[in-house]
Amino acid sequence: IDYLISFVSRYFMLQQGDVIFTGTPKGVGPVKIGDTLTAYLEDRKMLQIAVK
Repeated sequence: IDYLISFVSRYFMLQQGDVIFTGTPKGVGPVKIGDTLTAYLEDRKMLQIAVK
């Protein structure tokens, strides 16, 4: 985690509360038009995006 934060900090100014998404769970396929991406943090929906 320390390396990841250090690497990202080279390109973006991180602020308190920022979240770094690092990939997908095992078995997930490619994103396609019509899909909905939903991000959760500790069972709380934080972000939902419709792919167009």
